[in-house]
Amino acid sequence: MLFLGAASQAPMKVSLRLSCGLLLGAALLAGCKKDAPSPAAGGTAPATGAPQAAALPPNPHFQSIKPDATAEEVAGLLTTELRRYLAYKRVLPKNFEEFMTNDPITYPPPPAGKKYVILGGRVVLANK
Repeated sequence: MLFLGAASQAPMKVSLRLSCGLLLGAALLAGCKKDAPSPAAGGTAPATGAPQAAALPPNPHFQSIKPDATAEEVAGLLTTELRRYLAYKRVLPKNFEEFMTNDPITYPPPPAGKKYVILGGRVVLANK
């Protein structure tokens, strides 16, 4: 009787792992193709050809900020949007102004003498 030890199983494990890896890689490459925008959809390329900063896609679940909302309510909703921004961009903006240029949300102005700032991953009110 012939004994097949661990040494004879090693090439089979390697070929199985290699096959699985190749199949996974092929599936990822096949699924990661970029579709060209159709002219009928209104997709036009910028005239300058310069790369533009990617804006966040619209958030269908965003609660619109009411004009009569308190400053704390506004800061809470802006914190929610900041977390969405962080999940999408994978980087915390340097300041509140950078956050607003990349995620244009209409919000009521802060109370007089205050401004919105990002502190510890949250949007809070601070003195000017």
